[in-house]
Amino acid sequence: MNNSRSWARNISWAGLTLAPLLELAAAGSLSMLQMNIWHSGTSVPDGYQTVVDEIAHRSPDIVLLCEVANGKDQSFADCMIASLGERGLKYYSFRSHDSGLWSKYPIIESTQIFPDAEHPQARGTIFRALVRVDGQEMAIYTAHLDYLNYACYLPRGYSGSSWKPLACSVTDLKTVLDDNLKSWRDEAIACFLKVAAEDQKRGRPVFLGGDFNEPSHLDWTQETAQLWDHNGLVVPWHASVALSEAGYKDSFRLMYPDPVQYPGFTFPADCPLVPVEKLAWAPKADERERIDFIYFHPGQLDLHLKRSQVLGPDRCILRGKRSQANQGKDEILAPHRPAQWPSDHRALFAEWSWKEQAK
Repeated sequence: MNNSRSWARNISWAGLTLAPLLELAAAGSLSMLQMNIWHSGTSVPDGYQTVVDEIAHRSPDIVLLCEVANGKDQSFADCMIASLGERGLKYYSFRSHDSGLWSKYPIIESTQIFPDAEHPQARGTIFRALVRVDGQEMAIYTAHLDYLNYACYLPRGYSGSSWKPLACSVTDLKTVLDDNLKSWRDEAIACFLKVAAEDQKRGRPVFLGGDFNEPSHLDWTQETAQLWDHNGLVVPWHASVALSEAGYKDSFRLMYPDPVQYPGFTFPADCPLVPVEKLAWAPKADERERIDFIYFHPGQLDLHLKRSQVLGPDRCILRGKRSQANQGKDEILAPHRPAQWPSDHRALFAEWSWKEQAK
């Protein structure tokens, strides 16, 4: 796991330190893989096994997957546990749907927090697991948020619900934000923040990872307003603003604050075995976007982000074509089986460590 350029710097930001590993008297560590596996890996030949191979190759402490499905008599969580067990890895999980979580540490409790009783018909899911890592309780949430009203397509001249071309690009900020609020994403994040506040009261670090189907306000800035078909817009996207205001840190943007040099695009990724027309939803636009995230709140732990990287194919989809054009200085972590990548998203890989707390 060599990435000296990422963690060999000593940077302090918003009370959190990105420090060289050798300077840390670490008492504990945590690694995490987040990945949208595109219909349980079924959209690509041998996709499920490719997902298993990637997890086994990285051997992360925590795995967060989106687009997991359970048949009537089959638990995807159990299938994944069995497949990883065949590779000598012991993971724990629980039955879920749409978004799932696997942990090398026993799960103390687990629950679905969204949709909840107030929003029973909502699209998207968030599940919570409580684990104990090296004696420290941690709350870990896995999310796959509503995919409709994908409002970042409006400035690009496409509907974010029908995915059909519009007569013209929508560059009125209020119209874009109003459309974004028609999704269930803001309700899901509000629900998460309410539940996670109880974890914070107990001093637990909180992690939230998943496919948000919504960009970040840290990426739609004045500096990027004329890039990537943003068409001059600076957009305070609701989910990322709410999380930021609540003290959550975007692990990738914390490590790489400059969105121009390090855009970190996760969608749409080039899936080599799939025709490009199945990967491009806005084929005449530059639809590249960072919509997969790992957020965290350190709680009362002296938590240090060691690494945060995009993982996946080096190519992306640009204006309906496969392209090598990765803007800026992003160093994409190569997958274990590059020719067999199983998703239309790239994944994320992050690591943290923490010092022993004073007694």
